Amino acid sequence: MLIVNPVFSYFGNPGLTGQAINFIEEYVEGKHDIYLNDAYLRLRKNGGNNIKKPLCKAVSRVIVISPNNEIILPCYHFANDKIKINRPIKEIRRSEKVSYFKKMEGRFDFCQGCTVNCYFEPSFAFPTNMYGIVSLSSKIKYGYHKLIKQKLFSKVSSLL
Repeated sequence: MLIVNPVFSYFGNPGLTGQAINFIEEYVEGKHDIYLNDAYLRLRKNGGNNIKKPLCKAVSRVIVISPNNEIILPCYHFANDKIKINRPIKEIRRSEKVSYFKKMEGRFDFCQGCTVNCYFEPSFAFPTNMYGIVSLSSKIKYGYHKLIKQKLFSKVSSLL
């Protein structure tokens, strides 16, 4: 299965144009062996994260750990703070600092227009908004191919 992971704007990269988004949608349409979370493209078409109605759950649904054994907050791409991991992560997640970043997730000025896939995939993991619902068909398709079809095919192949 080919996984299409659209580029996001970062490091001065402008991200996808409307024309590129349309091309990707046309290219993957009807192809059962290609995975694309449709919510990614919808998010881009709608301008990305809106700090007045934030969609990002980078702090509450993702833990970013640096090579130096630190939790990076609020996310890797816009690291504002770090917490040394010197006690159980569960305890760190209950700290005032993490609570503050959870409260602010998707609301910082730098969050405006963000489309970083690795934070929106878990943000859309639960159908709590339109994007979560839009992503359901993609997730079902991926789950079917990875967890059922591939396992079944490998089991049948091993019997032959």
